[in-house]
Amino acid sequence: PPADTTAPVTTVRTDPGSPDGSAGWFTTAPKVTLSATDAGSGVARTEYRIGNGAWTAYTAPFTVTAQGRQVLEVRSVDEAGNIEAAQSKGIAVDTGEPEVAIVGIRARTYPSHQATDVAWTATDATSGVRSVRAVLDGETVEAGAWQMWTLSTGRHVLTVTATDGAGNTSSRTVVFTVQATGRSLKNVVKAVASDGEIGPRLANRLLQADKDARRAERSGDRKAATK
Repeated sequence: PPADTTAPVTTVRTDPGSPDGSAGWFTTAPKVTLSATDAGSGVARTEYRIGNGAWTAYTAPFTVTAQGRQVLEVRSVDEAGNIEAAQSKGIAVDTGEPEVAIVGIRARTYPSHQATDVAWTATDATSGVRSVRAVLDGETVEAGAWQMWTLSTGRHVLTVTATDGAGNTSSRTVVFTVQATGRSLKNVVKAVASDGEIGPRLANRLLQADKDARRAERSGDRKAATK
């Protein structure tokens, strides 16, 4: 028979067949199946390695679970000793969700006159954070100093959702309550006065009326308090 001088050819298949996440990332750890053909003496063995690892004899499909970008190399050898030039295939795996943290607000009741600095962060060690969105009671909100008197009294739900570069998402939610207090009126009046929505004379009259009402209420004169 003629001499066999042709190296075998290895085929790489993954399951999923292509990255199932965004930007070329697998969000499901891919299972790799190798097969080789040789038209001459036949395939003796197939080998693979990931990154700079040692060559490993292929015996059955394997799953790539290491997180991050890596290079899979494969090659086969035939019975005549011909060695295939290694084939390289980049595989990016991120099966984890980003981490979300909310600071400055927690599950409790806040008096309406109180202010608090609310912030949130997101981190992802593999594909990185692509976006972060915060929603309060169905409306998008920004971090910063929150004046509780600007919110309605009652229950509120803050949800912060982060998406990483691979498309994985995670959310953190804080449910809190705002309770009305007398001091909140002073804050509202001062705020609208500083914005020019009411004049200083009207602002002073409103504040004085509130003060008189609270004084009357403390003294037991309900009729005067509700005038």
